[in-house]
Order: sequence, then C-alpha cells, then structure tokens
Amino acid sequence: MNRVAAQTFTAGGKGTHVAAFLAERAGRAGRVTTTGFLGSDDAAPFEALFRERGIEDRCLRLPGASRVDIKVVDRLGPEGPRGTDINLPGLVVPEAAPRDGLRGRQAGRGRAGAAARRAPPGAP
Repeated sequence: MNRVAAQTFTAGGKGTHVAAFLAERAGRAGRVTTTGFLGSDDAAPFEALFRERGIEDRCLRLPGASRVDIKVVDRLGPEGPRGTDINLPGLVVPEAAPRDGLRGRQAGRGRAGAAARRAPPGAP
C-alpha cells in the first residue's frame, strides 16, 4: 500500500491554460473569453481561476465532472523522481444537449481566438 503525501486540485486543460496565459499577458489591456464544456460537479476551481485572471466565462455546464488527470509522482524512487498519469473518463455530451451549445458563446466579432480542444465524447 502507498500513502499519498500531498494532493492538489488545479483547474487545467488545453483551453483553460491558453486562456489563463493570454489573460496574464493581456492584463487590463485586453479581454479574454473562454468557452467549452465544463462539468458542473467540479466547476468551482475553474470559476475561481477565471475570476482571478479576469477571464470571461462562457463555458457550457454539463452534469457530471470534467475529465480528471491524476499525476502520481514517486520522488523517492531508486532511479530518481518518476511519475505516471491516470486519466479518468470525464464528461460525455448527452444526446439531448444542444448540438450547437457553444454557438453564440464565442468571442465577439473582430476578436482573436485560439482553438485548443480535446472534445469530450458526443461533442459536435
């Protein structure tokens, strides 16, 4: 049996990281908007990050939890620190969800955008 020495939960993902980086670089000079699918069960860390960085949150909330990636690090291994990832399944976009659920949630006209996604199963 192994005992965990520390645990953290950090809002992340490709789109979240890009939005956070852009918001940090833009400061008050620009506005950053994020959109995508976000699980309502674990939205709080994402919402806190968006507030902290001044990111406009236009994410579509779905029932359930966003995909969680667990990083396991063995810092005391004989060959030095080693790690592995465990990826939990995460959200599935239900058939009843609006197929164009993100349309109209995107940045305004004339604004730059970045598409960084790993769409959950069932996403359009």
